[in-house]
Amino acid sequence: MLGVGFVVKKNFKHLVMDFEAISTRICNLRIKGKFFNYTIINVYAPTEVSTEEEKENFYDVLQETYDESPSLLTYLLTNSMVQSPS
Repeated sequence: MLGVGFVVKKNFKHLVMDFEAISTRICNLRIKGKFFNYTIINVYAPTEVSTEEEKENFYDVLQETYDESPSLLTYLLTNSMVQSPS
């Protein structure tokens, strides 16, 4: 089972403007800043054992998510785990 999300401290909860679960591998969080707002995109990228179709679909959705980001500053968080074939 896949999933991504965010943990937000209680004292920052009031700064959260929006959360959107795009897919089981991509979500974004909009945060209100003092001078501008931030978008953080959190992803769990397909590993090398995934099919080419899964990888292409993931990166297409990620590009669309990034392009639609309304913030001046957008951060991308990715997984750093690599799964090797068994």
